[in-house]
Amino acid sequence: MAEPRILILDEPCNGLDLFAREILLESVEELAKDKNGPTLVYVTHHPEEISPAFQKTLLIRNGEVFRQGRTSEMIEKQVLSRFFEHEIHVEWRGNRALFQVV
Repeated sequence: MAEPRILILDEPCNGLDLFAREILLESVEELAKDKNGPTLVYVTHHPEEISPAFQKTLLIRNGEVFRQGRTSEMIEKQVLSRFFEHEIHVEWRGNRALFQVV
C-alpha cells in the first residue's frame, strides 16, 4: 500500500532502543503533520509517546472509554492522575510530555 488512507500503529515502539524509538516518533510526528497524509491511529501504553501533532486522544481503562478529547486536554496532570489513579506530574518540553509519579 503506497498511500494508505489510514495507518494503525499498535505499540510501534515496543522493543526499540532509545535511539530507534526517537527516530520512529519523529517520523510518526511528521506523518501526523502532513495534511495529505493518512489518518493515524496510534495505540500505546506509554503517554510520553503521544505528540501534540495528534489532535485527539482516547483513554481506555479496563476495556471502557475513560475519557476522550483534544490531546492537549487529555495529556495533563488532573486527567492522567485520575486515569492512573495515582498522582502524576506532567511537564511539556518542546513537543513531548515528561511524566513523573508524585
